[in-house]
Amino acid sequence: MRGKFSGLTPLDLAVQFNNKQAATKLLEQIHWKKRHTSIDEEKVNPLEVHTKKRNHSTCPLCQCSVKFPTKLSYILNDQDQAEKKERERSITWQDEVIQTNQHQPTKELYTSRKYLDQFLSHAGGSAFEKLCKIEYHGIGNKNKLRKEISESYSILHAVQQCCLDLGISDRIENNPIVHLEQVFLIDLCSGKSLTTALCGALFPSEPSAPGYGNNHFLAVDQLPVHLIPHFLQDANSTYLSRDIMIPEFLVALEQEVHRQTAGGRTAILVGMHLCGNLSERAIELFQRIPLIKALILSPCCLPKLRSGITDFDSFQKHEEEDMYIAWSRYLEEKMDENSQKGNLTVERYFDKEMHSIKNAIITGVKREE
Repeated sequence: MRGKFSGLTPLDLAVQFNNKQAATKLLEQIHWKKRHTSIDEEKVNPLEVHTKKRNHSTCPLCQCSVKFPTKLSYILNDQDQAEKKERERSITWQDEVIQTNQHQPTKELYTSRKYLDQFLSHAGGSAFEKLCKIEYHGIGNKNKLRKEISESYSILHAVQQCCLDLGISDRIENNPIVHLEQVFLIDLCSGKSLTTALCGALFPSEPSAPGYGNNHFLAVDQLPVHLIPHFLQDANSTYLSRDIMIPEFLVALEQEVHRQTAGGRTAILVGMHLCGNLSERAIELFQRIPLIKALILSPCCLPKLRSGITDFDSFQKHEEEDMYIAWSRYLEEKMDENSQKGNLTVERYFDKEMHSIKNAIITGVKREE
């Protein structure tokens, strides 16, 4: 299946479009197949020999036929193609400037590979190899993987810096190798959560494995559990299907934060490209739950100005200021409201290594009084 539904199974689509009848029948077929397929039949199924799609395999966890090897396996080739396209476009621009003294503006093409190279080389490539396995097809077959990896790594570097600021890490500042220890990371509005899957691979749960740090990663989104990729198989990763805007969510999150921090972990809240007033909600959760010691926020689009922004009167766009920059500045000031207590440090910067024009990173760290 191509386009925006690429990587989704028929069951995924049935659930996504709330087609209960189709979802029920598909689940019945899957359960029937599990009950009636013997070990020998699983090895060689004559029907599947003729109907199996090219470059597809059956996932052993969901029994669905999925694209394999996944798109993630070819990410280096995608990077090479992007760099080639950028070189060709640069030559075209030079010709246009020579002939017309101007060139037509085009969509920006991102070719920075700093974060991609860090991911590919982490622990000798073991994290990359793990996420290329068929069990991770839900994220491995996503579109724009280079972009999403750059966003996730931008967040993880910010998390590592917050750990340094909190004094819970002895890593050297600006160390390109991301390493977390004793962290409870909460990924708000995670979607299918490449960030959480990356964390599970980069920082495994086995004490003997390279990168172990006794961390736990919680992904939060409204997607039904069965639409979430199989990264939930990792012992250090969990998923919570919940609307973060409802009042009950704050209570549920605070309880989980208490449980995780009781085991010695430090709670850190992250929100990558939160749309509209979800960014303000993240700041509210950070401010109202004392045990959350840091917030890393990368905002996306603005809410509807008068109806969406909680404090519209304080949202003032400076002359000729870009709206996204104005929105990120407003959120920085919103997060900084409690800084008069002396134990909150708020910073904002723009990460040029992120493959997006919306590359603002806002961090808040609650230091011990």
